[in-house]
Amino acid sequence: MLRAVAIERNTAAIFMVALMIATPLLTYQTGIIDEKWGDEDELEKGEHPVTFVGSGATPDCNLTNVTISEVYAYSSDDWFELANSGGECDLGEWHIRDDDTSTGMILDNGTSIPANGTIYFSYDDGDFSFGIGNSDTLLVATRNVSSENATEVVTLEEYGRDGVGYSTDRDGSWELCDGEWDWNEPDEMTPNATNACEGDPFTLYVQESDGSWTEDPHSAPSGTASFLWNTSNLEVGNEYEIYSSWSTPIGVYQSLRFEFIADGSDITFETHADPDWTCELDFNSWIQDESTGTYIEYLYRDLEIDCPRKAEAKLYYVPGGSANNELMDDGYDLGAGDTTLQARLSGITATMAEQNYSITFYIKQDGHVTSFSEGECIRTGNNACWKEIDTYIHSHVCEIEVFAETQILSPHGWTESGSNLITADGPCDGTSGSIDEPISLYVQNGTDSSWSEIDSTNDDLDTSTSRDQSFYWDFPASVDGTDLRFYFYYEGDQVMDKRFQHDGEPIYWNATVSVDDCSPHV
Repeated sequence: MLRAVAIERNTAAIFMVALMIATPLLTYQTGIIDEKWGDEDELEKGEHPVTFVGSGATPDCNLTNVTISEVYAYSSDDWFELANSGGECDLGEWHIRDDDTSTGMILDNGTSIPANGTIYFSYDDGDFSFGIGNSDTLLVATRNVSSENATEVVTLEEYGRDGVGYSTDRDGSWELCDGEWDWNEPDEMTPNATNACEGDPFTLYVQESDGSWTEDPHSAPSGTASFLWNTSNLEVGNEYEIYSSWSTPIGVYQSLRFEFIADGSDITFETHADPDWTCELDFNSWIQDESTGTYIEYLYRDLEIDCPRKAEAKLYYVPGGSANNELMDDGYDLGAGDTTLQARLSGITATMAEQNYSITFYIKQDGHVTSFSEGECIRTGNNACWKEIDTYIHSHVCEIEVFAETQILSPHGWTESGSNLITADGPCDGTSGSIDEPISLYVQNGTDSSWSEIDSTNDDLDTSTSRDQSFYWDFPASVDGTDLRFYFYYEGDQVMDKRFQHDGEPIYWNATVSVDDCSPHV
């Protein structure tokens, strides 16, 4: 209750209720007297944390104390919960919606949430009409805040902490615990009650170089690191099985199975991958309740490793003449016409200095691949190398994507050592035009044996003399001498899947168009 100056407390209570009903302006003035609204600058900003509605005189809720704490997103059973860490407050005129709608639900004045309590809203009960998806964002606009200026409170993540898609067999609601969100188990959902926060059935830890342990890691110190599964959240006495496998881009694969009766003990294991060449460990793990045969949790995780073969790849524009190359980043302006770009790999470590490197380029203009090339990364000393690609920038193009990936020849074969992708700005002069694809398909005409390119405007096959058709694939000169893998299908049947060094010659092939096939697919 507001405290008026020099007026006896009981009299002031009755007097203030009457005045607020009759004269809204006095609510503003009394707020200043009580110092609950701060100074005039705060009022001009529209920050009104105290508004009274009716005789209850319950203060407005704010997002500092009240937040969404649990969400269930499945079919028509969608619901969400608000939790209050402060005193009782009024949720009146709160506008709650997801990012797929601008309407959502607006709460009535007098909708209060108790101190340190919860409140629950259900689609089934008709509280709201929008559906909540497993990757939706929920937004809240408090009193006097427009829907357009709503605050994003939570975004559901379909793959969650474990990196595996949502499943009703093993996942329940999207739950907030100690400031972190994740899917809980189906039997741990607590609508309109304090969240259970019982933790995951198993949790991965990795031992760092200094001997400490990191929970739920996204990196590891090396390819020969020590790990453990924490099983303290499992039901003691139950029998479980944990399966773990891991692989690396250089082809190393291992797997382990642990069958045990839960007693809260940790399960330790090690990975055994080449420490000089392992830059990533791809984990695939699950835990099964042996008594029911139910898979109760999965964990898919790519662990980054700081390894010697990693280097930095940068992209440059080569202006020609004596001008210096210009470093490119997102938003770099590229002009129309013939253009040379360069990829440069720097930071090659001393242990990797004697290895062979190559660079693969591709360029997309308005989503169409227009150039690609692969070849030797030319050395410029022990710690750097480069490769250039020539291309043509069309004047009507607005967006240009440039990608370069560098590979290093390891004892396990070619493997990535660095990459870079930027989106540059094209000339975008407002004209229209077509873009030639780098891989072209030609068909032989049945009447005069000439060859015609097949594209979006010329895609009619002449079957007047024969349904047997001859084709060839043509590649750009930029890939001459390049090692390629090329594969394609005709009407769902694989015609070719071959690795070879391109010699500049077309690839010829034949196919028969069946009588009832009006639009054969390649």
